[in-house]
Amino acid sequence: MKRSFILSMLMVLQFFELSCQELVSRILPNGDTVNYSVIFKECDSTNGNVRAVFFDDTNTLAFKEVYYSGKRNGVFLYYFPNGEYLQTMVYGYGLLHGDYTIYCDAGTVIKKGQYVNGLKHGYWRDLQINLIGRYQKGKRHRAWKLQDSNDKSLIHKWQYFKGELRKGDAEKARLLFL
Repeated sequence: MKRSFILSMLMVLQFFELSCQELVSRILPNGDTVNYSVIFKECDSTNGNVRAVFFDDTNTLAFKEVYYSGKRNGVFLYYFPNGEYLQTMVYGYGLLHGDYTIYCDAGTVIKKGQYVNGLKHGYWRDLQINLIGRYQKGKRHRAWKLQDSNDKSLIHKWQYFKGELRKGDAEKARLLFL
């Protein structure tokens, strides 16, 4: 009798543990979709924080988001299961507004730039392929350079003015995503 009661209680506890688990997807600004199996620790997407930990390791944060009046507002942090950053970004009243960084699973920065009122603005870098350029109000602007990873020699160079390519190979420019 005691044994069946203990087994029943273990099954009930296991059910409650599984019922707390949620599968969530997040589409990140660069277009990546991240699927998480999480347990929510905080969940106020109207005026507060949304914070979740990985289901498999409840000591590791999966993501943290901040909302004000139902809009994204503040620092948003997304993590790899090993605890390293995946992406970090800043929102202001629902729009990307501030630093935006993408990391590899070892924690190294691979892309970095800024947003102003939801548009890419200022210098952007892709450290995986050594591409650097500037945006003005969401459009490529001025010099863009692709350099060799080893000796930093120039591979390609483009010149833009408010999104219009003025100098450089248009075919190669279309292949670049940053």
